[in-house]
Amino acid sequence: MKRTTAIVLGLTMILTAAAAIAQMTPSGPAPELKKLDFMSGDWTAEGTTNSPGSGPGKFTQTSHAEWLEGNYFLVAHNEGDYGAMGKAKELAVMGYDPHRKVYTFQQRRRSWRLDWHR
Repeated sequence: MKRTTAIVLGLTMILTAAAAIAQMTPSGPAPELKKLDFMSGDWTAEGTTNSPGSGPGKFTQTSHAEWLEGNYFLVAHNEGDYGAMGKAKELAVMGYDPHRKVYTFQQRRRSWRLDWHR
């Protein structure tokens, strides 16, 4: 009898914990992420730079952005030729933090990192 009671009590605790975890886990990506969808796809950019020490110059950049599986993050792979500043490859990850209610942006290059939350 004690063994049956212990098993039932143990199963009840496990099911209660599982139900609590299920309520804390988001059921899917935040609806706010849909606003980032326009940035997915292939992009090209060109323009003029005016960086200190090197003066005006031209730049070109190509990007490919796609949703990571599950649509929680938009990931962009960028390559650019920034004239006197050189060539660069970078990775950008865009998302949304539903707890803080802010969009997130992280960008990485070999020589620097940018984190932005709005």
